[in-house]
Amino acid sequence: MPSGRNLYAFEADKLPTRAAFEAGGKALGQLVARYRTEHDGQAPEKLAFSLWSSEAMRHLGILESEVLHALGLRPVWDQGGRVTALEIVPAAELGRPRIDAVVQVTSVYRDQFDGFMRLLADAVERLAQLDEPDNPLARNSRALAGRLRQQGMEPVRAERLSRLRLFGNEPGDYGTGVSALTLDSTRWEDDSALAEQFLSRLQYGYGSDSWGEKIDGQNLFAEQLRGVQAAVMARSSELNGVLSTDHPFEFLGGLSLAVRHLDGASPSLYIADLRQAEPRTTGAAQFLASELRSRYLNPQWIQAMQEEGYAGTLEVLNVANNLWGWQAADRRMVRADQWQALHDTFVNDRRQLGVNQWFEQHNPTAQAQLIERMAEAIRKGYWDASPQTRRELAERWQALTSEHGADAGEAPTRDFIEQMGTGFGLEATASAAESTPANASDGAAPSETVSGQVMREVPNEAGEAPSPWRLWFGIAALLASILAGAAWQVRANHRTTTLLTHSDETFASP
Repeated sequence: MPSGRNLYAFEADKLPTRAAFEAGGKALGQLVARYRTEHDGQAPEKLAFSLWSSEAMRHLGILESEVLHALGLRPVWDQGGRVTALEIVPAAELGRPRIDAVVQVTSVYRDQFDGFMRLLADAVERLAQLDEPDNPLARNSRALAGRLRQQGMEPVRAERLSRLRLFGNEPGDYGTGVSALTLDSTRWEDDSALAEQFLSRLQYGYGSDSWGEKIDGQNLFAEQLRGVQAAVMARSSELNGVLSTDHPFEFLGGLSLAVRHLDGASPSLYIADLRQAEPRTTGAAQFLASELRSRYLNPQWIQAMQEEGYAGTLEVLNVANNLWGWQAADRRMVRADQWQALHDTFVNDRRQLGVNQWFEQHNPTAQAQLIERMAEAIRKGYWDASPQTRRELAERWQALTSEHGADAGEAPTRDFIEQMGTGFGLEATASAAESTPANASDGAAPSETVSGQVMREVPNEAGEAPSPWRLWFGIAALLASILAGAAWQVRANHRTTTLLTHSDETFASP
């Protein structure tokens, strides 16, 4: 029988494929070469990788292969292309020092690729016991085991825990909470709170004989992240960059936060750019700058968002929020001129696209919140905006909150903007806007700004009673439809039975 399109599941046990393993070797070579260029010829000894399920399904294990090449491992495939084991490449054949690797996995990755994780954990534990020169993984494991023993841990357990390199959420737990905390910027003044949030939620280690284990009173993930020199994340879709959602700064930015919190210096951040046939390794800041310039500051993208009305305003606000997330995660990721470009485009309307009128019509609060993000960048010392820019931000925000009904932000941000405005002789009108919304009338609640079609109840004309014949006509039409469907189903079942009988006779013949 014709069955239409056959659906098939992704085969997780084929990760990585042979082609992905080859591409991963090239990607690691690029990463090491770029790191050497940026660090006076010194090669990295310890890397961190952020593995995502959605990315793995697209690139079929290229980033996983980078991990394997760094450690000096290679997959063993069966005839069906399934990975059955990971074998250690001998040091003589490898021809270079191994690179220690700490792997952070997302919760969905943990659920979908647990088979690969167990193979990798087993191989890492064997590497940690390998007595050979130029093996930083074994050296780091021995040092950690010594520290754990000094703290009173039983030696056998200390040895076992020191070999763990895969970390994620507790089994059954999802997310980190870093995104929400980062955006709620008035709750913290020191970014160490963000690092501690990241380390707390992702401290569960995954090994060959332990699944989701943590140490009471100590963070094993933090111990393993000490000394990480570079962190890597993959991007394999033209749709999703590093500013399109909050997850890139949540995870790759979270790794940067954590390492800086532990070691006092941020690691180098790289993107394994897998959007083309050949892998490319790009600095994360460079990747962000290209995405911001080519997409979000592009007049064509802005005009497309304007056509979406209210939804488009939220997309623009999302860009500002994610830019802020990267700023908080790693100061090197966002430059002052990029904040200025955001201001020039979406507040000053340098491209003359009518953005202010668009925000006023569809969602003035979105533009007010965008300005509040910029004000927070100034308030926290990330961006030293010029006096003119500060005045323009304060003027526009006060106009939105007092004249267009935009919601005012949190008190610290609101007070800071009002202070900026007061410095230029502008009235602080946000408080008045909060207590008396611009679109409220005496005795009436403020109306919500609505754009598009609105459904309203239409009452019957005065004195008009519902017609009984309309009700009977509707019931008759419904019954006719049911009978017609039943008749069609009977005929379809008869054809199917006939076809199956004919198929059985055909397959039975020699």
